[in-house]
Amino acid sequence: DFAVRGLRDPLATSVNDVAASIDIPTARVSADMQPFQSLQPEMIALRAAELFSKPDTAQFSVVDKTLIVNGTAPAPWRDQLLAGFKTLAGVNALDLSGLSEEEIAAPMSVPMPDTRQLILDRLAVLDQRQFFFEQGVRFVAGDEDALSRYAVQVQELLADAEKAGLSVSVTVVGSTDSSGDPARNAALAERRATAALERLAVVGVTAQLSAQPAGPEVGGDRREDLSKRHVQVNLQLQGSPETE
Repeated sequence: DFAVRGLRDPLATSVNDVAASIDIPTARVSADMQPFQSLQPEMIALRAAELFSKPDTAQFSVVDKTLIVNGTAPAPWRDQLLAGFKTLAGVNALDLSGLSEEEIAAPMSVPMPDTRQLILDRLAVLDQRQFFFEQGVRFVAGDEDALSRYAVQVQELLADAEKAGLSVSVTVVGSTDSSGDPARNAALAERRATAALERLAVVGVTAQLSAQPAGPEVGGDRREDLSKRHVQVNLQLQGSPETE
């Protein structure tokens, strides 16, 4: 059997579909995938097409953080894309040099993506992300780099939220399993949260710290549990009842 753990963009191919494509029965595959927002050019282009209801006559691509649009499209759609493209994570510029205006018989009205909802959608993907430790404050292989990449995504979200007049709070919660001395676990949980805070701070993300060491198991047992040796980053849109 196959156990898969990692990150997956909601727009990416599912683990089961990948398994089926190489003749692995899906019944033999178990997947524990945390959602994240990929900054791969192909994923950004797919997300842009979904958010802006791209017409079939236009094509999106992303090169060097520039959203490139080719083909034809009505002028109102082009204007609304111009007004809203900066809400896309991983996009700093828009190139419309390959886009021609499409003649239309009647005025076209395309709903403008709601900026606040776009921010909430991105927040939902990034919220409650966990990064794991082997022992002490030593990350499991790959998670330290994953945290650094995640920090960039959070920083971009905070910057875009601020442009939209919104505010997002960031809280890092350090956790431990129940093995070891309770007082030492409390200190370790705080050290793990601090380790994550430092990596977020490298890209300018300010966060609050919280520690949640695990207590004894039922019956008073103290057990090693790698799944509880982590930090979790919680994001909340301030003043938003949907996230409280």
